[in-house]
Amino acid sequence: MELSLGVAYLDAIAHDVADASGAIRDRAMVLAPKWAVNGLARYVWHAWSDSEMNLQLHASSSSSVYFDNLNSPAVREGGHSVADARLGWTGVNKHIQVAAFVDNLANKRYRIYALDLTSLLGYVQNVYNKPRTVGVSLMYQL
Repeated sequence: MELSLGVAYLDAIAHDVADASGAIRDRAMVLAPKWAVNGLARYVWHAWSDSEMNLQLHASSSSSVYFDNLNSPAVREGGHSVADARLGWTGVNKHIQVAAFVDNLANKRYRIYALDLTSLLGYVQNVYNKPRTVGVSLMYQL
C-alpha cells in the first residue's frame, strides 16, 4: 500500500492595488488559494500469471480563490474538493497496461475561471471544471 499526502500554505498578497475609485489596498493574488491539500492511496496486488492489479484513489481540496486582482465578490470561487479513482492491470512483461478510471467521482461543479463583464455586458463569464468523466486507457510500452 502506498500513501501520499501533500499540504500547501500560500500567503500571496498583491500590494498597493488601485480600484476604479482610486482606493489603494492590498489584495489576495489571483488564483492563489491559501490552502491546498491532496492525498493518494494506491494498492497493488499480484493477479493471475504474475500480472498485477492496482487500485488508486486520489483526492484534492483547495480553499477559495479570486479570479481578478480587485478581489470582486462576483469572481470569488469558494473552496472545493474533488476525488478520482482508477483500477488498472499490468501484464506480466510490463509492456501492456489497461485501466478504467472515474475522474470527479462526486460530479462536483466549480468554476476554474471567471471574468466579470458586468460593467460592459451585464454578466459574469464563467468557466467550469469538467464533469464526472469515465473512461478506459490502454498503454503499450516497448
